[in-house]
Amino acid sequence: MKRTFIAIEIPASVKLKELLELVRVDFREDKIRWVNPEILHITLSFLGDTSEQQINNISEQLEKICSGYSSMELHLKGVGVFPNLRKPRVFWIGIERNELLENLHGEIEVMLRDYGINRDNKPFSPHLTIARIKWIDNIDKIKYWLQKYKGETIQKTKIGEVIYYESKLTVDGPVYNPIKKIPLKRTR
Repeated sequence: MKRTFIAIEIPASVKLKELLELVRVDFREDKIRWVNPEILHITLSFLGDTSEQQINNISEQLEKICSGYSSMELHLKGVGVFPNLRKPRVFWIGIERNELLENLHGEIEVMLRDYGINRDNKPFSPHLTIARIKWIDNIDKIKYWLQKYKGETIQKTKIGEVIYYESKLTVDGPVYNPIKKIPLKRTR
């Protein structure tokens, strides 16, 4: 069994890296685990423990699904926290609504259900997790960053592939190994 997920890799622009560094410095006294900017991604679906047979079937079906989608531009916009400001646990950067991305996610979810992968029924909320919060001293700092970047486009990114990953948890954080990279159709 392998711990797997399906995602879209997001290469961090200079502006995004600068934002991440500013936020990290501002929260240096708090207990927060920051995500390495080199592994930023939008999770389309987290599968968890997956057998080799399931991995092979899912890889094959992902190719079929992705062949029906063209590359797309995503806009990273605003910052936020999950589940709420009273008990923030995840610090994230939002993704502006994109119908192609939502349709792609929906088709992947249907395929996974067909393969017996139990899915939660949470609505799709595409985002980049930038930090996991253990403890934070001053919620006003979070409010400041949410207000500062409210509605602001942080980065525009052209997406050309979906990646099926294996995730290995280590003491230094997760390590993501691509199982399969599936290209989307190129547009001109």
